[in-house]
Amino acid sequence: MAQTRAAKRRRQGRNRKGEPRYKCGKLKREAPKERGWANMAPVLTARCLKRGKRLTEQNLQAMRDHREGSVLGRLLNDELITSRQYDAGQKYHAAYLGWTGTNGIPRITAAAGSYGQTVAGRSEVPDEAAEAATKAYYAADKALNRGSLFAAREAKRVCLEDAEPQSMVFLSLGLRRLRAHFG
Repeated sequence: MAQTRAAKRRRQGRNRKGEPRYKCGKLKREAPKERGWANMAPVLTARCLKRGKRLTEQNLQAMRDHREGSVLGRLLNDELITSRQYDAGQKYHAAYLGWTGTNGIPRITAAAGSYGQTVAGRSEVPDEAAEAATKAYYAADKALNRGSLFAAREAKRVCLEDAEPQSMVFLSLGLRRLRAHFG
């Protein structure tokens, strides 16, 4: 039985590009070298605009620094605080996250309207881990509150809430207390 041209074309399949393919027939694609940074363009642009810098290639490159994503990191990059103060602020933030995570408390964010209410899943954390995290956070908080309450509030605003500092003097005092506590 002779086959018609139309029948041969239907069995033949679609025309394919002559590029390398997997065994299943899918086209092999090479990943771009800096794949992630192309997706970060809106973030880098927002960081530049927030800092009041022009959108030049050099400024966008500078905004790739991971510390530019937080207020504490920007203060370090601007050399308004020392690296030891930055580390103390980061350790305080980590102690806070450990305490909230083990006790089922939501983080302090603008969207957390239910701050202070417990979150389901607390029983999944061992009591020893919750107690250790609580002691670590309370010890750091006590060390911070030994000084000026304004300094403690400013350090909490910057380290925990990621808000811009209102007073660099009080922030420096609070971070100095944290640095003395964490060593």
